[in-house]
Amino acid sequence: MLLGIDPNTRRIGLAVIDFQNGSLCATHSIRLNPKWSQAKRRRNAAAELCGWMEEIGKSISHVGMEEINVPTNLRTTRELARMTGALESVLTTTFILPARMIYFTRATCLSQIGLSTRTNKLKIAVTARVNTIVAGQGWTYDLNEDEADAYLVALSLLPHIAKEIINNRIV
Repeated sequence: MLLGIDPNTRRIGLAVIDFQNGSLCATHSIRLNPKWSQAKRRRNAAAELCGWMEEIGKSISHVGMEEINVPTNLRTTRELARMTGALESVLTTTFILPARMIYFTRATCLSQIGLSTRTNKLKIAVTARVNTIVAGQGWTYDLNEDEADAYLVALSLLPHIAKEIINNRIV
């Protein structure tokens, strides 16, 4: 199973897909109260991620995370970096996942469903496209923007898995 993460300071999207066929297995959004301190947001995000991972009971082999787009606000950039670090720390220590995560640009994630960064301005279009794809897999409810983005991150892991399989078979 592959875990995709779309980090944010207010809502974090999570999606798990099956690496054999790319089908969606589970999604979740971690909502963080903007009135909380930054440290409390990180603690709550880490705790909710742990709870969700235990609840879904999936064996995660690879983790992908969307790269931080550097906003004009330095404070937000710093907090996103800290949030990403907190999530990575929980995953590598609590669940003993790969020592490093694979980070993907927004363009790489969008290319998985045939969209470009020009479409990025239309979050509704991206979310609608993802919901059409997962509905075709039998998914019964609509993903929100963050879950849709996390799904794209997880899909972006598939080419890396294919390379690993090929390299292991050749060696």
